[in-house]
Amino acid sequence: MKSTRGLRFYIGEAPDIGRITDFSTHVQNRRKVYEHIERHRELPFDALITQEWSPERDVNMHYAARISSVAEPGRIEEFVSGETKIFKIRLEQMPREAVVRFFIEEYLARLQEEIRYTKEEESLFIEIDNQYPNWVGAEKVNKNTSQQILALASKNMEGVKVKAHFTHHHTLRERVSRGYLCSGHQGMVSILVRAFAQLLRLGTNSLYLSGKVSPKYAVSESAQGLATVRIEEEYFPRCVLKTLDTLKKEKHLKYQDRTNLCKFFKNIGVAMEETISLFRRYFNCSDGQFEKEYKYRIRHIYGQEGSKIDYKSASCVSIIKETGLAGCTGCPYARTEDGTRKCAEELSMHTKQKEEPLLTPAEYYKRRKGFI
Repeated sequence: MKSTRGLRFYIGEAPDIGRITDFSTHVQNRRKVYEHIERHRELPFDALITQEWSPERDVNMHYAARISSVAEPGRIEEFVSGETKIFKIRLEQMPREAVVRFFIEEYLARLQEEIRYTKEEESLFIEIDNQYPNWVGAEKVNKNTSQQILALASKNMEGVKVKAHFTHHHTLRERVSRGYLCSGHQGMVSILVRAFAQLLRLGTNSLYLSGKVSPKYAVSESAQGLATVRIEEEYFPRCVLKTLDTLKKEKHLKYQDRTNLCKFFKNIGVAMEETISLFRRYFNCSDGQFEKEYKYRIRHIYGQEGSKIDYKSASCVSIIKETGLAGCTGCPYARTEDGTRKCAEELSMHTKQKEEPLLTPAEYYKRRKGFI
């Protein structure tokens, strides 16, 4: 039976950081949920809203992940994206009537401008935008109006329709007329997901700009030296081994191979200076040329230059697509029916257990090592 208990916008309920026990574990577990969604397009069982589900644990995990992303700002977009996907899937768990109730009580109440509504026979029509575009905020300035709307809607939840500008929507499913959509249940889901992402991004960016979060709350995998990694090349996937062979033979790598290899080292925990040292050792160029043309890009991938994005390991799907293009070593299984599954089968020969299709080369390494 579906439950609606605990769905929230995470507004005004932040726990004291010092009171969140097992802070790093909460962050790591939340990131595992993001990864599970990416792989399976669904929530893991312990993240579903069931009778055994703990709202307090969920709140602690959410805020631990938020604080950690602010401490390491390159992870903010990963955090917002992951939390938005969790919210969307939970919203889709809910019965239609519960979605309508949540939309009215939690979304309409937070709109900052006037809301219009009319009752016509069995239907209730709600207009979000009037003379000016409406916008959602943290405060429930329209709480009284939302309660009036709920009283009318409760007589026939199926008959509630919402007219809103397309910019309020996460996904456009209905026909747009002069910039507006009139929709029912699916439209409400779309609007709620968009609002959740907006509020979360605003709140997280505001926390970052406040300067209140210390870098000590960043939760990253510990770095290891390349001397250790080189001994462990037997744990590397074939695509990485082929790229390393190219580097050693050609004394150079073109842009895409260089980028993919650098992302791989970063995401298995190799320190940035160690990665720079490896490329410098094999690249056949002057120190000045290396500094000018290559070192900056490595530092950029590690989040130390430019926009300071937290780059993930290149995905297996993208590497398969790049195979055969100039400057890309690619995947040795790219010409098979399902390269990621074929690679997983090879991995199974080493781990002695059935492996799911892989997302990234870094995941292959971590599974082979028994880290995940």
